[in-house]
Amino acid sequence: TVFSLLVASLAAYAIARLNLKNRQLILTCIVASSMFPLVTLLVPIFETMRTFGLLNSYTALVLPYIVLNLPVCTLVLVSFFQSIPKDLENAAMIDGCTRMGALVRVVVPLAAPGVFTAGILAFVNSWDEFLLALSLNASATMRTLPVGITLYQGEFTFPWPIISAALVVAIACATTCWWLLRAAPASEPVAVRARDAQVSPVSVVHDPELEAEAETSDPTGSTDVVVDVSGRVRR
Repeated sequence: TVFSLLVASLAAYAIARLNLKNRQLILTCIVASSMFPLVTLLVPIFETMRTFGLLNSYTALVLPYIVLNLPVCTLVLVSFFQSIPKDLENAAMIDGCTRMGALVRVVVPLAAPGVFTAGILAFVNSWDEFLLALSLNASATMRTLPVGITLYQGEFTFPWPIISAALVVAIACATTCWWLLRAAPASEPVAVRARDAQVSPVSVVHDPELEAEAETSDPTGSTDVVVDVSGRVRR
């Protein structure tokens, strides 16, 4: 999930911010790549992992999961990155940030809901995946939880107590991850943050008492009273 979010964030930022000539074509290719059924990719993935000697290892599952989660995560993050005003990044780069620094310090914090959404989608897709986990890891010690629960049943027996206990463990892990993501602080809408960032540090108010005091002390008749951020009153 972490690697998928890292690669998808860089790809989504490039698509959303860089002046690419074929941006729509790239997005179309990303959408089209996610439409292939996993069954059609099983044989090429299996042959590749067998060639590199990665069968019966977690690496054989991590690499395909990263690639398979990239299209969905990229599309989600592109829509969030495009909703963030470019002026915020320009202001950060004027203050000395590089483009990568603006991505890490400005764009990603503002797009935190989108990052969490993409992370949840990547986690659920990897957690519930069955076909690759069954085909690439034949060893009993390397089975994932969905595969292990499914293979508990025998030809003539169906151990309900063991399967029920395994399901409780699986639900507890998924619930814990959901609770951690839910407990993350929700960020304000981007438009509200952009509006608050552009508020002037001083404002002009009209107070009758202050205006009367200003008229007695200022013969010119200026009645505008300025209140700065610290609360001090200035004419």
